[in-house]
Amino acid sequence: MTDTTTFAFARLGSDPVNIRTVTIDGDPWFVAADVCRALGVATDHTNRVTSLVMGVDVQTLRRNQTTSDVVCYRHLFTRSVARMRVLSESGLYKLIMRSDKQEALVFQHWIASEVLPSIRKTGKYALADHGREAMPLPMDIAEAVALATAEALRDALSPITQALAAILARPLPEPERF
Repeated sequence: MTDTTTFAFARLGSDPVNIRTVTIDGDPWFVAADVCRALGVATDHTNRVTSLVMGVDVQTLRRNQTTSDVVCYRHLFTRSVARMRVLSESGLYKLIMRSDKQEALVFQHWIASEVLPSIRKTGKYALADHGREAMPLPMDIAEAVALATAEALRDALSPITQALAAILARPLPEPERF
């Protein structure tokens, strides 16, 4: 567990809500109380709400854990909070998709009307329609690296090749006779 970040979740007709995340084993985990607040669910119902996504998608972090990893996110706790639940990315999506709150319906509509149909039709979802470029496929990346390597090698060898061509273009001196 290494990194903590906060991002603003924009809501229609309301101020954005800050959602804290913790990176655990390289994956983002979202503080459940913040997600509930963003969805318009009272935070005292966090345990009941997170029971909708129980299992591997929910972890409980405790302030008094003694492992060295906890030091990285100890600042998330207040005096009155001894433990907090965090949701995996999958758990976050499950919770949003199961919610009937207006805040969640906008996200659900986007997933159901844009993302999933795009994946069904093209095998991917790209934000190119929104002014961003699609992520290249791994094979495209490999081809790009190979091309860049070949071009760099050609550029590096070009002066040597030109020097050799100049040497070979010179006439050979006549051999000396004894």
